[in-house]
Amino acid sequence: MTKNRENLKAAISVASIQRPPRRNEGKLLQLEREIKTLKSENQELKTELAEQKRQNILEKQKKEEEKRCKNRAYYFILSDGAFQRFAEFHKTHRANLDYHGACLAQLYLDSFTTK
Repeated sequence: MTKNRENLKAAISVASIQRPPRRNEGKLLQLEREIKTLKSENQELKTELAEQKRQNILEKQKKEEEKRCKNRAYYFILSDGAFQRFAEFHKTHRANLDYHGACLAQLYLDSFTTK
């Protein structure tokens, strides 16, 4: 009789090890759904991060191109010997003005004086 009880207890313990109790199945399914949701959100964040990195690279390239253009312009001003005129131009035209418009106006005025 005791052997039958021991065998029965062993069989019950083996069955409980192989399959979790049913009361936890709902929690496990909920956890699996949450994990899937987190994975999809993680993928969305990765794509957003990749897009942001791409935009940062483009902005950096634009800034570098602008810097190269300004350096070329300054080199031309210095090599042409027009630094004094350039300095006078910046004294008369403050930062609150439109520099492109001011440059065009100055070139327009210079065209009258050279003729």
